[in-house]
Amino acid sequence: MKVEQIGLTWIVPVREAVELLPLTEGQIKEAESLVITYPQLGIGEIESLVLAKSHHLICLTNDRQAKRVCQALEVPCLDLEEILRALKIKDILPSKVLEEVIDQIEEKDHTRIKAKKHILHD
Repeated sequence: MKVEQIGLTWIVPVREAVELLPLTEGQIKEAESLVITYPQLGIGEIESLVLAKSHHLICLTNDRQAKRVCQALEVPCLDLEEILRALKIKDILPSKVLEEVIDQIEEKDHTRIKAKKHILHD
C-alpha cells in the first residue's frame, strides 16, 4: 500500500475500522433535495450528512459551511482540530506521530491548524 510506503502505517487499522454505507433510495432522494437547498456543499458532503443523520452518526468535516448545515440539520459533527485533539486525549497517537500528521496536513492541504500548539502540548 502506498500509505505504508510513506510511513503512514497508522492508516491501515483506520481503514479496517471503517464501514462503507451505501445510500438507500430514500437517502438518495434526501440528498438530491439537500443539494438544491445547500448548493455550497459538494455531493460527497451532502451524502455524508444524510448518512450521519440516518444512522445517528457524527459527521466529520473541516468545512465551515458543512458545519453550519450540520447545525441546521441537527447532525452532530466534529472538525479536524477536535479530531486531532481526541487522538491526543485518548492516546491513540503518540505526540510525535500526531505532530507529523499535523505537519503533513498543513503542508499537503495548504491549511493551518490554528490550535496546533494547544493540541500537542496540553
